[in-house]
Amino acid sequence: MDRLLQKMQKKGVLLDTNLFILLIVGMVDPKHISTHKKLKSAYTADDYKILLTTLSTCRKIVVTPHVLAETSNLVVHGMHGELETKAYLTLQALSQADNFVETHDAISTIVLNAGYTQYGVSDIGLLEALKNELVLLTDDFKLSGYAESMGYEVLNYKGIQYYIAEYVAKSK
Repeated sequence: MDRLLQKMQKKGVLLDTNLFILLIVGMVDPKHISTHKKLKSAYTADDYKILLTTLSTCRKIVVTPHVLAETSNLVVHGMHGELETKAYLTLQALSQADNFVETHDAISTIVLNAGYTQYGVSDIGLLEALKNELVLLTDDFKLSGYAESMGYEVLNYKGIQYYIAEYVAKSK
């Protein structure tokens, strides 16, 4: 894990949809993580803090257009009015940050990947983007397992949670 975290710091991290949603909702207001449809059963405000700390050490944060589209659609589930506007403005601000990069692979390339029919456009788009020497940060065990089997470098967010819990337990 240390080697992957160091690589993320040096080269950058490719962020999957659920974690991008966690980042945006947390930036809007961490209290909403516990009520957000996509996040409430899997994440807490502490998870947001861990994600934010992890990402703050990365040289760049990379997403694909597919992750951006999914995030834009899903981040506002259950949000209305001012809260919905804040979520969209947070996504807008992140997309303008100096360390934020959007990478794109043509659909004609994505659909030729052997895993396309099992994983779809968004996940295979992430794998195609990994060819740029990045580390994928995801919470999707199925995707991370497939990516690792294909030789890509992946850090499952649940691993970071476990690593931190283990560290805290040892330091007590």
